[in-house]
Amino acid sequence: MQRTFFSKRTIVLVSVLIIVALLFLFSLQKEKGIFKTSRPNILFIVLDAARADHFGCYGYERNTTPFIDAAARRGALFLNHFTNATHTSGALPKIFFSRYFSLPIFETDGWVWGIKQSSPELIFGNFDNQQIFLTELLSRYGYYTVIFHPHPMFNENSYLIKKFDECFYIEARGEQMPAEVMLTVTTVGTWIRQNKRYPFFIYCHIMSPHEPYHPRDEDREFLEGFDVSAIREARKKFRLPKKESAEGFNQRELEILEGFYDSNLKHVDKWVGKLLNDLQEFNLDDNTLVIITSDHGQNLGEHNHLAHGGLPWDSVIKVPLVMIYPPLIPDGAKVSALTESVDIAPTILNISKISLPWDKTMDGINLLKVIRNNKFAKDAVFTEDSIRTTHYKYFPDSLYDLQRDPKETRNIVEEEPSTVEKLEEKFQETLTI
Repeated sequence: MQRTFFSKRTIVLVSVLIIVALLFLFSLQKEKGIFKTSRPNILFIVLDAARADHFGCYGYERNTTPFIDAAARRGALFLNHFTNATHTSGALPKIFFSRYFSLPIFETDGWVWGIKQSSPELIFGNFDNQQIFLTELLSRYGYYTVIFHPHPMFNENSYLIKKFDECFYIEARGEQMPAEVMLTVTTVGTWIRQNKRYPFFIYCHIMSPHEPYHPRDEDREFLEGFDVSAIREARKKFRLPKKESAEGFNQRELEILEGFYDSNLKHVDKWVGKLLNDLQEFNLDDNTLVIITSDHGQNLGEHNHLAHGGLPWDSVIKVPLVMIYPPLIPDGAKVSALTESVDIAPTILNISKISLPWDKTMDGINLLKVIRNNKFAKDAVFTEDSIRTTHYKYFPDSLYDLQRDPKETRNIVEEEPSTVEKLEEKFQETLTI
């Protein structure tokens, strides 16, 4: 038998060529997520200002969300899910970092003449270095990350936008404003059709049912019985300055306003249904983790308010959460335990089989464990200045018994000092920086 011997030079040359080829393939994978993996695609949908108690799957009597209700039956519905902030700029960092105190991701003071303007929070804020942005970690594992949004606060210089591989700003002005939802969803659908071969993470931020409540075809269903002139006057009144306050609105006007909200919610539900149908048409529904949630809710006259922000009433912090992923999440699962927005990122990572780097941490928990057994759930959820259990909610100078007073109308902070002490201790124990 004749032996073939290779010189050391040949071996080195072949080794170098193999390394170069592997580096080239890795660069392709990093650039566009070009290889199929066992990891799922991820479609993360946020409906701005959507409150859970106006969804049919949460028990609402009106038919506002038939498509999302149907989607919830194909996955897990989290019945007591809460956001960690009452406004977008506070909520989204907590979702993407999974931290109660997270780095700011919006350039709130913007840029003037090419010079970055900074706020005291950005200059003097002291944030730990154990945080990692969700998309940064997903990119390391081959995901191509894309954001679709019409939000004016998500500017190109913000930390948020810079952490995505690609950004689509859905600009709708003037007469196009009512078509904003349609434009956002169809842009996402077109992108998926053209890029469905690649593992992707899509963040789709839909600016509805957030105010202003545009006239919709669905108005006929939710404003039936109201006089046209009364509807016109209520809409005009709501758009006046200081619309955040419900002062000066009578009960009839508040009912009309609720009709505006429900109409816009059903409008966006239809388009979410269209997007989920696209996944089925592209044969991606079995290998795509779908998450539907909100950054915060909306006051509709409760506590004399008409918007969001401010105090952490349930009308603002209790939001929907639906997760669909057939390989791991059973159909029709309903989770009654307390969950919160910081839990979303760790769950995404667990489903995607991605571990945190040794020097990074998250405050949330993996919700797959909670779906399987409520014993893994938390006993409280938080905002930066509040703690909520299944029984009580406490924030400075305020305590509410949620079992006896679910609408949070009677402050009992002076009546139960021992409860206040326990909740303060739990808050400090969990949220101390």
